[in-house]
Amino acid sequence: MNHHRQCHRIVLNNLFWVVIVLIPIILTGCFKVPDIPGKDPNNAMYWQMKSAQEGSVSAQKILGAMYYDGDGVPKDLKKAYAWYSLAALQGDPSAECFVNIITTALSEEDLSDALSVFQSIQKNMPPSN
Repeated sequence: MNHHRQCHRIVLNNLFWVVIVLIPIILTGCFKVPDIPGKDPNNAMYWQMKSAQEGSVSAQKILGAMYYDGDGVPKDLKKAYAWYSLAALQGDPSAECFVNIITTALSEEDLSDALSVFQSIQKNMPPSN
């Protein structure tokens, strides 16, 4: 019984602080959760693209997967091919595997377009060290 009263007192004490202290702070806007870049899909895509264009293999593979699956972006095998190809050029074996899978799925004309997308992205990237 004594333990039950002790728990009840703790709950009421905490409830007091929530009602008296936190709610007015939240309602007045004094306490605002900061924006986190990765939480906003548009912001996340910006940082993912920036990292990929700066040569991050993992970012290139993530973009390749996003375009391959249509996850957060319209499905686009040509762009998936381009991003996976950039990662494969840096020696990533799983990216190489996806390049082969996508190559077999594309028509000759689409593969030619995918190569153009790849070249366009590659020429806008900073030179690798």
